[in-house]
Amino acid sequence: QLLYLLNHDRKNDTTDFSIESDDYEYKFFTKARSKRGYAGIEKTILDLGTPNSVIREGTSKRLMVEMDRSNTRSFVVWIDVFDYYRSLKRKGVLSLLERLNKRYSNPNEDGDFFPVPPMASEEPYKRVYANARIYVNGDKLLQLVQNTEPKNLLNQLKASKQPMSFRDKRKIKAAIHAMSKAIEVLNKLGDNAKGKMADAAQDRLAIAALKLVNSLYQSNKWGVNLLHQLLGEDGMMIVGEVYGIHERSNMLQDPDWVSRLRFAGKSWGKLTNVAPVSRFVRVDQPTPANEHALLDIPFERFLGNIVTGYSGGWVGLGNR
Repeated sequence: QLLYLLNHDRKNDTTDFSIESDDYEYKFFTKARSKRGYAGIEKTILDLGTPNSVIREGTSKRLMVEMDRSNTRSFVVWIDVFDYYRSLKRKGVLSLLERLNKRYSNPNEDGDFFPVPPMASEEPYKRVYANARIYVNGDKLLQLVQNTEPKNLLNQLKASKQPMSFRDKRKIKAAIHAMSKAIEVLNKLGDNAKGKMADAAQDRLAIAALKLVNSLYQSNKWGVNLLHQLLGEDGMMIVGEVYGIHERSNMLQDPDWVSRLRFAGKSWGKLTNVAPVSRFVRVDQPTPANEHALLDIPFERFLGNIVTGYSGGWVGLGNR
């Protein structure tokens, strides 16, 4: 609780697993890092009968990389960012959207990521939270680091004219160097290499990519500008929404579906790779025999297409 109160609640998770079927063995590696950017505890040290009295609003983020060991270079890194506020007036909502637009808007376009929402008849807005997902195509990131000198990459970042401190530059430089070394090791072993050494090289590449993306994205500084400067719109994709700003008088008095309404942003970018573990759960998982459903029915007939908040439509799963 003390670390949570002092805003140092961080978690790191690593998963390495395989799944065997009759004709194929799936092997995956995932690494996740999360940081809680808002602090507080559910009750004060002195029980005054006021729960949640010191919980504060703020921003938290979670980063994850997913890799299919049979197709190492098509990994996906994504950032899941949450902003939470217990209560906001109209002015506070507009201020929040302004910060989110600076963070997520496409640098190549003039429009905002989140437009101005309709005016509510009553204030304040209760339990307002924004959620954005930033997807990075691993193959694009890998090619960029492999084919470009680290010095040139840093010069590209400086050209964005974002406020980077000496510590930020040192962190980014170290992350680029670490990923470059990981790519060299993987290239020496070859894409068809197997065994513990190959797995270690793949793990090193995935972790290095996660650290590089983490260093290039800062919620309260430059947002997605540095990622866009290096990868462009073809190397990343951003989707997001804000909950809790729809017309309502009280969440407890409204139907349950109202609490799930979202105010979607204008997503942009291109997602060429689907996260392999997510894809397996959705498409490749073995379907057990069932007397009520034929096994040759396409899986999409049961679950449909992935819904991501992408304003241009849905994101297809593609072929393995």
